[in-house]
Amino acid sequence: MLRLHRTALIVWGAFVAGLIGRLVWLDEITVDAVRAAEAECSRGPWGCVDVLEALGFSRPLEQVGFLVHHGFLAVAAFAGGALIGRELESGTARPAWPQGVTPAR
Repeated sequence: MLRLHRTALIVWGAFVAGLIGRLVWLDEITVDAVRAAEAECSRGPWGCVDVLEALGFSRPLEQVGFLVHHGFLAVAAFAGGALIGRELESGTARPAWPQGVTPAR
């Protein structure tokens, strides 16, 4: 099983490692700038809310979430393409696909 899907597993592992790296980068580097801006705002007499700063921090998190939720489609297409290609190449798809399957079966 691993030999069959080795490439898909490597690509998926690289994808997950990249997303984890992005989240660590956001947490360790970007959050310091956001906290510094919040601390600077709280020192003022009226306080302030920097909406652009807050949106700038949440946008990369939304991108990571989007990739996590939809990234499996690329892996599924890659693995499915390989499986279907192998079926067509070996000729086993020709007798198997046109057979009807009843709901009871």
